[in-house]
Amino acid sequence: MFIFFVNLNIIYPFPFNFDYSKIEWNRKLAELSTYTDDKIKNTSGSNIKEVEHQYNRGEIKIPEGVVGHGYESIRELFPELVNELIVWNYDKELKREKELYKITYDVLKKFERNVKVYNNDLLQNMNAVLRPLYKSIVHNDIRLLRLMCGDNMDLNINTIGQLMVNGKTVSNYLTNISFETNMEYIADDIKSSINKQITLNHGKLLHLSSEHMKLQRYVKLLHFIVVRIPLVYFRSANNFLLMFQINAMIILEERLNTVLNLNYLEHLNLGRNYYTVNVDTVNFLLNDMLRITKSTIDTEVHRAFVKMNKVLNGDLKCLLAIFLYILNDAMSENTKSIQSLEGETQDDINNHPILSNLHKILLDEKNNIKLLKEKFEMFVQNVFNFDINEPSVRNLQQKLYEFKKGEIMSVFYTIVHQLITMRQIIKYKEFVDDLQKKGQTYRSLYRKIIDRFVVPQSSGILTFHTDEYDLLLRDFLHIREKGNIHFNLLGGNRTLRTLLQLCLFEINKLKIINKLYIELMEAIDILHEASVEDPDEKIMSKKKIVFYIYVLNKFNNRWV
Repeated sequence: MFIFFVNLNIIYPFPFNFDYSKIEWNRKLAELSTYTDDKIKNTSGSNIKEVEHQYNRGEIKIPEGVVGHGYESIRELFPELVNELIVWNYDKELKREKELYKITYDVLKKFERNVKVYNNDLLQNMNAVLRPLYKSIVHNDIRLLRLMCGDNMDLNINTIGQLMVNGKTVSNYLTNISFETNMEYIADDIKSSINKQITLNHGKLLHLSSEHMKLQRYVKLLHFIVVRIPLVYFRSANNFLLMFQINAMIILEERLNTVLNLNYLEHLNLGRNYYTVNVDTVNFLLNDMLRITKSTIDTEVHRAFVKMNKVLNGDLKCLLAIFLYILNDAMSENTKSIQSLEGETQDDINNHPILSNLHKILLDEKNNIKLLKEKFEMFVQNVFNFDINEPSVRNLQQKLYEFKKGEIMSVFYTIVHQLITMRQIIKYKEFVDDLQKKGQTYRSLYRKIIDRFVVPQSSGILTFHTDEYDLLLRDFLHIREKGNIHFNLLGGNRTLRTLLQLCLFEINKLKIINKLYIELMEAIDILHEASVEDPDEKIMSKKKIVFYIYVLNKFNNRWV
């Protein structure tokens, strides 16, 4: 890339202040990049190539009970490390996200309900005040107003603050309309009540608009929650590349739900005390899905190492580099997320139900990343005798920056996606296996064919008393719901967006109602103002009063 500076004094009149510390840092990185294999040594003095050969020859063995025990190659070890170090708290993080979603939903729902109650009480109370005026409107005018307004009248406030009716100002809308009702005088107590309510509404609107903007901002901030590991890796996977596996998983879960849940619910309607279920099909699907998922993981791991070896030339170097790269990226994203909250008040960060929980989750993630690094550091030290904080080892990740971030991370996302998917499949498999063990009690050993011959009964055909199966079904539904990572994408969730829109609708409704009161008072003032001598203006003010009183009395949400 070439950058040309032309007449810098005109284009950029401020002096350049070079950050020499960054220049020094870049120089050090350049020096670090010169490390060769023989200079990357562990605490025993062996270089990284020798250590990799020792592991591949079986001279370095991972003790039983330690992550990676029994894996013969670095590439086999990699997904196991990812599973144990990165995906390990997946269930906990998903649960916390669901809790935060519920908190956010409850806050928005309460806000929307409070504004709606305020609007309804406002109309009810003020209509009681305006009832004498409404009763003075003659029957023919009521019929005319009913036709004019209907259900589809459109009320809004334009950019310059004018109340618009079906795209016209109220004056233009009423120009060719004549009412029989003749409003000559409005009592002082009614005018006083209207003015008092306008003042109250103004303060309420300022508060509600401020709160709504805050809630909108917080829902946007929830996007940062999705950046948390390991959920971000699952959600960032390329769904197009995983289309087959994703569809297969959908089919599997639908089949499980049909066999274990829906069929049972139909059976209950027959009033029988025992339920027989055939799990042969779901067992086949579970085993097949496990095989597909493991195969995908192996393929993606191989693809990742082939790509990384182009610049690193060695599987052990690839293993160290990718983990350091991931840890660095995770900490960087977490720091940015926490910094994004700096513009919020400390009171909101500490006390607002959405923001305080969001802040706590981000701080917990920061600690989790540190813990993850410590675990990885301990593993590498104990197995390979390398210190990941040594400049020669730390420099390995710099090689990966020769790739675009997406090139490295996209493969990693796919691996994590499949590891999380496999965890869910294993939970289903363990449930079905447990189901088979418990179902042996009531299982018939033989079944009849055409009432004459008997053949051995399949081990997949299980019979349960309905009381017992109710408890087992509850376990299955819990597993399914607990693993439902698709329940929500925070910040982009349709339910949250809909709730925000409903909140905004109620605020806009209050703005229009208050504008009706303001313009009603303006029309009353013109009616009573002796200095206004124009008879047409007086006539228009009377028409407006009749129109506003009717609209306020019959206010319809469809008009907003």
